Amino acid sequence: MFFIKKLITSAMLPPGLFIIAFIICGLCAKRKSITILSLLCALMLYALSIEPVKDTLFLHLENQAQAIAPGIHVREIKFTNGNPKELTYIHTIDAIVILGGGVYENGNFKEDSVNRLLAGYFVYNTTGKPIILSGGSAGGNVQESYTMYSVLHRLNVKRDDIIIESQSRDTDDNADNVIKICERKHYKRIALVTSAYHMPRAYKLFGKSALSVTPVLCDSKLDMRYTIYSFLPQFSSFANSTKALREYIALAVLYIAGS
Repeated sequence: MFFIKKLITSAMLPPGLFIIAFIICGLCAKRKSITILSLLCALMLYALSIEPVKDTLFLHLENQAQAIAPGIHVREIKFTNGNPKELTYIHTIDAIVILGGGVYENGNFKEDSVNRLLAGYFVYNTTGKPIILSGGSAGGNVQESYTMYSVLHRLNVKRDDIIIESQSRDTDDNADNVIKICERKHYKRIALVTSAYHMPRAYKLFGKSALSVTPVLCDSKLDMRYTIYSFLPQFSSFANSTKALREYIALAVLYIAGS
């Protein structure tokens, strides 16, 4: 009975609703070309909306991130009796760079930003090094770095330990502006905190400087454990699949510009 309810709900809401609409359109079309196009759209939309395909799209990106040495994953930071376990990989850094992952106009964080900010906070508790918050407004009025600062301030991070960079609109700006700050502050080694799928591009952009960059991975999008419900179309899976595709496009643009 529960599965039937989930199935009906999935069919009544996007993207399931649009998948059914494409199928009906394809079956009712009189022209073969429209039938084929409609059914292909339904198949593509369905594929992008299920967890196994979403994981497949993210897998290569996150494997690339794991291959970057001497990167660490935030899950390695463990707390014992209130004290964080020391991580030798990041023991010698000069600063922690947290890249923003998006904020709504009402000031609430998007999922990526929450995970990156928490990961950066854990690294701060481990190292005590200053934090550079990088993120401006990508079209709205809310500057993400100031929103991140307000959260860290409530978590009792010292104001003197926070550097705000609020002019960046994308990852290219993040790298350019943070590199300038590090040069001005004479920082040589940084811990770069961002989502695992985003790390390959961010690492490449920061790598154009003389900085020694230690990647800190967080916000993994991989599940890799499936049930029958994993094959029902979900908007969250579609949104994440779109995010992965956008990252591949950005990497392709970066590669073409570099060549």
